[in-house]
Amino acid sequence: EINLVEPISNSNSLFNYTIDNDRAATILKDSVSGYLIKIIGAGSTKITATQDASDNYEKGTIECKLTIKKRIPILNNIDIE
Repeated sequence: EINLVEPISNSNSLFNYTIDNDRAATILKDSVSGYLIKIIGAGSTKITATQDASDNYEKGTIECKLTIKKRIPILNNIDIE
């Protein structure tokens, strides 16, 4: 799991997060460290952070692309007889 760093904003409204490919990763809310990204499998996904509107600011959105590569297998014990 990876900590999701909140975007920088001059508004103090809360952020909500969505992810468009839940076969690659999901977003979890953690009571201690905030939001976490949990890697599910190889693939690409877009993470969208949306900040709620407030008295002085309109709603804002920012996106980020996350690419998870396939892992390389560990092979050993090859033998020739």
